Amino acid sequence: MLIVSNWLNLNKIAASGQCFLWKKDGESYSISHMGRTIAARQIEDDTVMLDCSKEEYESVWRGYFDMNADYDAYYNAVDDGDEYLINACEYSRGLRMLRQDFWECTVSFIISQNNNIPRIQKCVDTVCGKENTLPPPHQLLAEFNERVLPARMGYRERYLELAAEKFIADQPKSFIHEMSYGDAFRYLTSFVGIGPKVANCVCLYSLHHMEAFPRDVWVKRIEELHYKHCGGFPEKRYPDCCGMLQLFMFCYERRQVKIS
Repeated sequence: MLIVSNWLNLNKIAASGQCFLWKKDGESYSISHMGRTIAARQIEDDTVMLDCSKEEYESVWRGYFDMNADYDAYYNAVDDGDEYLINACEYSRGLRMLRQDFWECTVSFIISQNNNIPRIQKCVDTVCGKENTLPPPHQLLAEFNERVLPARMGYRERYLELAAEKFIADQPKSFIHEMSYGDAFRYLTSFVGIGPKVANCVCLYSLHHMEAFPRDVWVKRIEELHYKHCGGFPEKRYPDCCGMLQLFMFCYERRQVKIS
């Protein structure tokens, strides 16, 4: 067991809509990433117990939880006159942006289109199967009838099939992390079934391009209520962290929504 502390709240991360590979079992979470699964439990507001060795934490989970980043810097960057954003940041203390595997994140957000979070998680669980991890592209194709069709995802099924074929053909993991935000966005939108919102989610939650700013119905509602006077959220005011601030606002706006 390993104790990890410093702006880390599992409940807020789980409810933030950025990852669908977590499962809650009582007070613990089962967390999967790149074929590995650990149990994690919140023991204080920003302190977590992880069921792994120090060596595994350093090689896998420190990066996954983005523990090297200074999250106070995001809070300190907020305009003093933006009361809504200040409140969102204060509420979201402990919320970190995960550094997810590119393939796993792409699959998850293809599934997420026009879906609610419980339904997305159910579909992802079906695709994961007994292994509790998303299969790599070649396995997804080989076991498509057993893994994907039972989830009954409609048009998304074809998108997943084409995405797996493109991953096999392009091998994007060999170059995607070297791409700028603009190039990565253009590459992702070249996939059949991936539009701007999904592309921005993958750019942000996997590739960590902080200038990516996904707009779903919640974010559009925030902009209409709080930023209509300036034509939308001032992304250019926060070029290095607008994506993180978007996640804080999303979490804050959904604070009274029960995630099952």
